[in-house]
Amino acid sequence: MEQRNFKPGEFVIEALTLVNADGDSKNIKTHCTGFTLFESIFDKFVSAELAIVDGDNLLRKYKICGQEYVRISISGKEGVGEKTEKQFSIDKTYRVFKVSNNRRIDDKTQSYVLHLCEPRNFFIQKQRISKSFRGSYSSMILKTLKEFGNMKDAEVDFWESTLPQNVQFICPNWTVNRFIDYCVNNADRSVNAAWRNGYFLFQTTNGGFRFMSIDEMFEREFPLSFNYYPKSASVDALDTPINSEGGLNSTILAYEKPQLFDTLRGQFSGAYSATAKVYNPLKKIEEEHHYDIGKTMKRGTHLSGFSLVRLDDEEIILVPENQIDPLVSPPSVPRDADFAPNKAFNSVVIEDFNMMHNYGEADDITLPEIFEGNKVVDSARLERRALLEILQQHQIIVQIPFRTDISVGTVVKLNIPEAEIKYPDGKINNDLNDNRYLITDLKFVGNPQNLSGVINMECVKESFAKDITAYKPLETTVTGSL
Repeated sequence: MEQRNFKPGEFVIEALTLVNADGDSKNIKTHCTGFTLFESIFDKFVSAELAIVDGDNLLRKYKICGQEYVRISISGKEGVGEKTEKQFSIDKTYRVFKVSNNRRIDDKTQSYVLHLCEPRNFFIQKQRISKSFRGSYSSMILKTLKEFGNMKDAEVDFWESTLPQNVQFICPNWTVNRFIDYCVNNADRSVNAAWRNGYFLFQTTNGGFRFMSIDEMFEREFPLSFNYYPKSASVDALDTPINSEGGLNSTILAYEKPQLFDTLRGQFSGAYSATAKVYNPLKKIEEEHHYDIGKTMKRGTHLSGFSLVRLDDEEIILVPENQIDPLVSPPSVPRDADFAPNKAFNSVVIEDFNMMHNYGEADDITLPEIFEGNKVVDSARLERRALLEILQQHQIIVQIPFRTDISVGTVVKLNIPEAEIKYPDGKINNDLNDNRYLITDLKFVGNPQNLSGVINMECVKESFAKDITAYKPLETTVTGSL
């Protein structure tokens, strides 16, 4: 069987069809000059944009007003004449909710952008819930999406159970969207999880819905790595299946790092340490719960295992002395000291309260509660706040050829060489960065006219592969003359 591939990022459009509220359909493949499909672990639903060049005045003939639907079905190219399997292909029906950038090109032609969303986005924003829920947060979310979002069992890719399983919550006329957000933010895996309250609900472009903890994401690794070097330099790459390890579609076309760290924002947003002060009006006491990223990193399974900042020891402010010899770097002297990032508990303080026996008639506060309500008994909420900030700290955006077998919530290996001079006798190793990243956002960008495209993949580094205080690169750096 012929395996040779010469054009990376190819795909096949099975359907690109517009259907209006009257049931009239139109193939808009020839009208579409480009599409962008979005998915993210931070978004419950996928979305899309279509760039349209219209010489048929579809806006008038199909009465486009934001209540139309577009089916997008795309398969990736495997070999010559072969397509990806259905489970790794894209097939989604979106709803049109906005038209923007309407411009006149000439007397007969106009251009505009169709903005598309998952139809359930409307369902969960319009409907409200006033009822009592019992069980785990994961079961509450699943039941709500099936009842109010018309979600089918076949659309569930992965659904992780949460603890505790005896929660009772009375939803006070919230929208479905707000109730789901509340459940996701408070869902917990266990006291031994890598991150407490670390769950995310999201939909994938090539699949269904996933309710997944960050722990589970760290255990899901994409089966091949992506490399930052031209495949044209390797003759073997042309004989390798395009979507396999070393194939043309595993090339990193470009990359950028919007941010490596922001410790000022991290400290004041509670990424490294925080405090929750909780008042109990029955016991008349106030409890304090502290979050320490150092303790969190020692628990559970993390992406690489070690904090992105130095921990525990005081931060010593070092000031260089006057430089006497222009060829010798001056020594530094300590001038001041501050709390370690994970010990500055007063940098973020959250105040809350706990009510006991909300849903029972016990006459003794020491008795166990049949159902638990909205309570703060540990630092779990602080950890979620910290996790969301950590996932914004060390970012990288990678562009790869279009393929339909990748999704967010997956760990990926990016082989990117260090940006420094390579001496013949020295191989550069960055022991801090093992090049493993978590995919948080995907943007599929395609051109229906030439049937090829790229993916902009946003990834984050949650932890380093080595303790930053133990890594001594200056002691092992190979020096040489330029």
